[in-house]
Amino acid sequence: MGQIEQRFFPRIQVSQRVSVAGMKKPVYLEITDISIGGVSFFTEKPVPEGTRLFLNFPRNEMFRGCTIEIVVLRCFPDKDQKIFKIASSFINNSLEFVNDILNLT
Repeated sequence: MGQIEQRFFPRIQVSQRVSVAGMKKPVYLEITDISIGGVSFFTEKPVPEGTRLFLNFPRNEMFRGCTIEIVVLRCFPDKDQKIFKIASSFINNSLEFVNDILNLT
């Protein structure tokens, strides 16, 4: 069963590893796509809708390095049912971060 596109902004396919702040032990995620409105990524365990997370973007050729707060909008199992796709929205992203995303297009 496919998911309906629900973003207002164009997606940019990326492969960016980020860490999740505020966890007892380090958790790393691989972001699969990003837009000005939010990010999508996969996890091994489901994350409840409404959960707020802090993603640490490393400083590299794409990003200046920053921590961005997100809220989980949707979480659903991927095709193989062993991992979960997360759709999330940014909360209070900075102008510099928006510029970094726009520069990816």
